[in-house]
Amino acid sequence: MRITIHIKLILWLIAIYALIYVIVGMQQSNFYSKISSCRAETASTDRGDIQVGILYMKNENSEPFLNGVNLAIDEINNRTDSNGGKGILFRFPDGKTTITRKLTPIYLPVQNSSDRTIASPLVSSLKWKKRLVAIVNGLTTNMTLRTRVIPEYYGIAMISVRSTLPALSQENFQYFVRTVPNYNYLARYFMNDIPLTITRRSGKKMTRIGIFFNPDAPDGYLEELIAAREAVNERIEVVNSLRSGFASGILNEVNDIDDLKGSIFLQTALNLDQIQIERFISNNVSEADRKKPVSLKTIVDRYDPDDTLTKLVFIKSFLAKHKDYRPLITMAEQKAPDLIVINSGIPDSLKLIRQIREMGINCPVMVSRINEYEELLGLPSERLTNVYGAAMYDPGLKEERFSSFRDRYETYLRANGKPVTAPGFLSIQGYEAVHLIAQVIEKSGSAIPMNICNTLKYAVSPIEGKVFESYSFSPEGDILNRKLYTLFFDKGTMTTLKEQE
Repeated sequence: MRITIHIKLILWLIAIYALIYVIVGMQQSNFYSKISSCRAETASTDRGDIQVGILYMKNENSEPFLNGVNLAIDEINNRTDSNGGKGILFRFPDGKTTITRKLTPIYLPVQNSSDRTIASPLVSSLKWKKRLVAIVNGLTTNMTLRTRVIPEYYGIAMISVRSTLPALSQENFQYFVRTVPNYNYLARYFMNDIPLTITRRSGKKMTRIGIFFNPDAPDGYLEELIAAREAVNERIEVVNSLRSGFASGILNEVNDIDDLKGSIFLQTALNLDQIQIERFISNNVSEADRKKPVSLKTIVDRYDPDDTLTKLVFIKSFLAKHKDYRPLITMAEQKAPDLIVINSGIPDSLKLIRQIREMGINCPVMVSRINEYEELLGLPSERLTNVYGAAMYDPGLKEERFSSFRDRYETYLRANGKPVTAPGFLSIQGYEAVHLIAQVIEKSGSAIPMNICNTLKYAVSPIEGKVFESYSFSPEGDILNRKLYTLFFDKGTMTTLKEQE
């Protein structure tokens, strides 16, 4: 009997707790909704400066990012319109009132990247910053993941310049936009484009790939790399089957894509299943090809004959805090890889690359990160050999867009008494994000955070960049047209490879 009473008491307590949780949750949801509405109303009527948050990590070298951001703010605030006003040309909803408004940076440093409660102080401070309409986020992927609730709770547009996790671009993240490609796009580039480039340069096909990954790296990237290579293998299998079919004459009657769809003949003659065929069409045949009469053989002939089936011969974790990777490297050597992929931040990869070369393994090494690559040049030149990476811009670009920015960036550093360095990945990303915010405010005539996001996500035409050529985004906030460049590191030098290499 006593046990029954205890069970009833526990059930009652659980029910009361659940009720309180629901009530508090509803109140909290209503509270955040009110803050978002208040912020939007303030943004639509305020005539003062427009506040932009600058989110960065204090315990890393954030100077390049902050320099790019501050240069953009200076340029925007000091440009003069036809009436002599300085700042962003702003039109009010009445359609008659036009003024210029300046950007005011609100610096939001994250004190400690290892702190698991980094969102708490930010949440407390942002609650009262009602004129803050946008945040330029320079945090890493892991850090962004831990602070992603902030823009949604408080109705602040967030432009992320560094975080690549695909899950951040979802419908429930209405206020999130990124100017860096996500893992899915990057993985395809690293596991398809770069191996092909290496094959063309070396004359040796990359048939055996090994992956070292850092378990502290953001979740999902390793899986994306593996899935990307599996997708390439499946495509090659289909292409090879189709090629053999055309060569033998079996497919003489198969002329276009419509013939390929649902073809029982193909499944029988070439041993292709319907799922393979459907995936091949959806992933490898462009929308333009589907709408015009293009022969199937023409599409198949486009694929590079150097592209080859690949086997993943090892997938091993390594920790940056360890000093001796020789047992791991010995295992890798026994697997005889044609290419070693390091899935980790570049600073964490330096030690591993050094020891790989010291142990006499000379196969190409590829680092699957697109920022901080300049740090690779810190390796001794005799160890920095046959290493590949990628960047979002060509560091040696001679075009006026980039050379002009580099000159202005270096002038800004001198004027502010800072060491003069060439702009890097985060300098450009921070600079571009601020200019994007200013452009969409002028374009939409609104500083309402949701309008800023919607103007980016649903633009009729691409938005012009200052250094990059243009920006266009998916409705989920992913950038669509960002080109990547293949970098080659050898004997202490860095070279940007041409597309055909």
